[in-house]
Amino acid sequence: MKVFFLPYCAAMWRSLYPLWQEHKDAGDDVSVLPIPYYGRDRSGALATYHWDICRYPVPVRQGVCISEEHPDIIYFHNPYDGDNTITSVDPSMYSYRLREVTDELIYAPYYTEGMGGDLESAVRAPGVENADKIITWSEDQQKAYQFWHPDKEVILKKRPPLPPAEVPEEWARRAHGRRVIFFGTSLSSLMRDPVSEIRKINQVIRQNTECLLWRPHPLFVDTINALFPQYGGLYMRCLERFAQTDGIFDDSWDLERAAVIADEYLGDPSSVVKLFWDQNKPVRLI
Repeated sequence: MKVFFLPYCAAMWRSLYPLWQEHKDAGDDVSVLPIPYYGRDRSGALATYHWDICRYPVPVRQGVCISEEHPDIIYFHNPYDGDNTITSVDPSMYSYRLREVTDELIYAPYYTEGMGGDLESAVRAPGVENADKIITWSEDQQKAYQFWHPDKEVILKKRPPLPPAEVPEEWARRAHGRRVIFFGTSLSSLMRDPVSEIRKINQVIRQNTECLLWRPHPLFVDTINALFPQYGGLYMRCLERFAQTDGIFDDSWDLERAAVIADEYLGDPSSVVKLFWDQNKPVRLI
């Protein structure tokens, strides 16, 4: 069986990785084809180009004509096609086009806990409508998608347990024995009140005396560029200030590594919080 995975953002690869491993273990012919995406500007036009081709922990392929290879299955995790005001995958990779070049199109949400953002927009996105099957990672997810798509097969997968994690040498050097605090900043908090969110980020960076492991939502900068460009300079100064500390900035594919290594969660309400609850680690929402 020929199986293609089409992730668009390396920092969100974790949601597809268990499915990739499952097909690899089954002996299928598996390929990962990272697809380009764009951040939008304030007018909604496609602006900032992203292609995370070098940031995956598995082999990837480039220059593939999907229609010629016509895989048995395509997995994807961006369901919005052109309907997202912040980003868009390359229009050649919209779900209705993918549907034409595979026998089975399967959608797997990039958030492995909760629904991620607005419930109705997530479950009724074009990619979900065009998918043949939907993968879910919790019973709540499964119920929500099944409610809106009663005629589709909605498959519940068990999220793999959190793996042991080795502390990267650079992270250990920066922590130098201090407690590591996972600092989470979410899109929902930014979109609700960008000024308060950026002030909060600045305050945490200035006042924290432990080792901050800061992992903003992967689309944080794209959201500012699309919706709040007037605050872009303020956020860049936060990044510059953080770079002058001994903190750890994590934009890697492996969210779970950071959650395992960190001693505590500090920040916005987020689906990431459950990873800390599962480990009986403290959570401080601010």
